[in-house]
Amino acid sequence: MRTNRTSLVTAIAVTACAFLAPLRAHAQEQRQPESILTVLQKQGNHTTFLQAIRSAGMEETLQGKGPYTVFAPTDAAFAKLPKAELDALLSDPAAAKDLVSLHVAGKSIRSSDLTEPMNVTTLEGNSVRFVRDGETLRLQVPAPAAEVGGAATPPGPVSATVVKANIAASNGVIHEIDAVLWTKG
Repeated sequence: MRTNRTSLVTAIAVTACAFLAPLRAHAQEQRQPESILTVLQKQGNHTTFLQAIRSAGMEETLQGKGPYTVFAPTDAAFAKLPKAELDALLSDPAAAKDLVSLHVAGKSIRSSDLTEPMNVTTLEGNSVRFVRDGETLRLQVPAPAAEVGGAATPPGPVSATVVKANIAASNGVIHEIDAVLWTKG
């Protein structure tokens, strides 16, 4: 009788292991972060930014090794731009590449790394300044000088607030922002 019980328990254990192994493998796949591009797609509120990424031909870059930090404007942030300007921007691959590159840094920067004002160079070559005000993290990009009455007038910086920080990806980190850091017009 004891041998039958041992055989039954062994059979149940083997069956359970065979059943649970694929579930464990699936759970491990779910825990491993995906690429920045995949994470942005799954977020669901970055469709305009993803359209700019496609127009710029930067999908491969944002699926690449990295590390990258992406300051990802939400769809609501893009909705603040004039429609004609946004349409022109998305239909011009060079302008779209400038836009996307301005929102990507070539290193991983978590919000905890930003303890004091800090400048970070983006892939576009511009400098983004991080400023912490209590728990609020802001990004600022100097706007280019504008001609007013024949003289160059420096406008104020373009800024955005991080609304969701430290979204993990396999090749970097994403910070969701509430404005588009666009300094060309």
